[in-house]
Amino acid sequence: MKKFVNNLLDFFLPRICIHCKSKLNNKENILCSDCFEDLLRVDEKELANAYNHKFSSDKIISDFTSLYFFEVEKPVQAILHEYKYHQKIGLGKYIGDLIASHLGKTLKKWQVDYIVPIPLHFLKKANRGFNQSLYISKELSKNLLIPFENKLIKRMRFTETQTKLGFTDRQLNVKNAFNINHPERVFGKNILLVDDVITTGATISECAREFKKYNAKNIYAVSFAMVKDK
Repeated sequence: MKKFVNNLLDFFLPRICIHCKSKLNNKENILCSDCFEDLLRVDEKELANAYNHKFSSDKIISDFTSLYFFEVEKPVQAILHEYKYHQKIGLGKYIGDLIASHLGKTLKKWQVDYIVPIPLHFLKKANRGFNQSLYISKELSKNLLIPFENKLIKRMRFTETQTKLGFTDRQLNVKNAFNINHPERVFGKNILLVDDVITTGATISECAREFKKYNAKNIYAVSFAMVKDK
């Protein structure tokens, strides 16, 4: 019956691929099969190289993982653009499901106590309408049965967009931008920070630095996509 209803809905209200705009069949979701195959997975060697480049010098992030490379004018950009700037909140569930499905074993291996989304400043949240990392985190929590915490860390200072900033400017832009709300809940805990895209890792590192001030045990990070180092 459910299949019949879905077929009927697809006939009258056809779903289209978020990237190429072709009609989806009843087995496809968000992306057509061709566009899904065009998503570029990050392999273990590339993850290790990215960790060394983005996080190893600070020795704050214990480990991190990411699912796909961010590529301009490719399916991963289409997903994130529609999610962040057109308020298609359902894509947060889709992203969270993908991360849990493909990276869940790694995340569970880390024995995480809390899943924590990278916070937005309230002005940016008001402008965008929602925090994109929050819905991804909620879905990860649901899939992996790891507690979700949205109140542990707060962004205290409004920061300009990081998009056009270089590595050093990104670090300065987010310096002292965060504050821990409940220090007593952080002590000795393993925390997983969640973001939609990791570029230089500056925001992740600054959040982690704040947690470490209050003796968090290990800080890990995961993202749907990451920018390949040049």
